[in-house]
Amino acid sequence: MVVLDTASAIIGVISFSLEFIKILRAVHATGSSKKWISLEDSSEYLQRVISKLQKSLPAKPHAGLSDPDEDERGLAEACIKTAEELKKQLDSCRRKSSFVTAVKLLCNTGKLEEMQKSLEGYEKTLQTTILAGVR
Repeated sequence: MVVLDTASAIIGVISFSLEFIKILRAVHATGSSKKWISLEDSSEYLQRVISKLQKSLPAKPHAGLSDPDEDERGLAEACIKTAEELKKQLDSCRRKSSFVTAVKLLCNTGKLEEMQKSLEGYEKTLQTTILAGVR
């Protein structure tokens, strides 16, 4: 069964990341970032939820871990990887002279869509894992 701390940390990473992707899409659609986000706050918060998930991970895999523990760790590591990529993209956009132009380029490359699909897949996997454990 998924450990509650890790499951809640996974949910936090997925929820914030998906919400942030929606905001980036809104910036792309409106051509303005003024009313949508504080980039510093968003980047810092994303780092905090990633750190919380990293701290909640079960011990490194070894022969004694059960399959659910290994699955949970794999899901958490995949979430961390995707969230770190999102943070990297955000930080890259922040360094550009025009944030809105950088976001438009990011949206046009398909990277956001790819990250969104991955996060949605992790969310469905976590939901299935939790529901399978509730009997």
